[in-house]
Amino acid sequence: VQGPGATTRVVAELREALALQPGLQIGWIQPERNVFPQGLVQAEIPLAQMTWIQQRDPLWAVETALRSQIFGVVIFEGLDQEKVDEKQRRRFRMMARQSGARLYWIVR
Repeated sequence: VQGPGATTRVVAELREALALQPGLQIGWIQPERNVFPQGLVQAEIPLAQMTWIQQRDPLWAVETALRSQIFGVVIFEGLDQEKVDEKQRRRFRMMARQSGARLYWIVR
């Protein structure tokens, strides 16, 4: 997801996913925490179902989150797509399918 309002679009999709699966666990991977939790509460996203992951190696964090099969949604932001090769992006998509997770990549 890219461009102005990318986070807003992802939050809207989270609401839809939570309506279908109320207990869905969400992993949000960021180099720095820049999402305003009160905004998520106002959007009716339960913070108790969110795990904030700050990691110096965000690619490792995405892979680990998907492999864990704990999260129904993994949100990744902080790296431009150009910094991740196509092979790695395909691998993440495959891992998301295998784990049954939705993977969102927010590009600023």
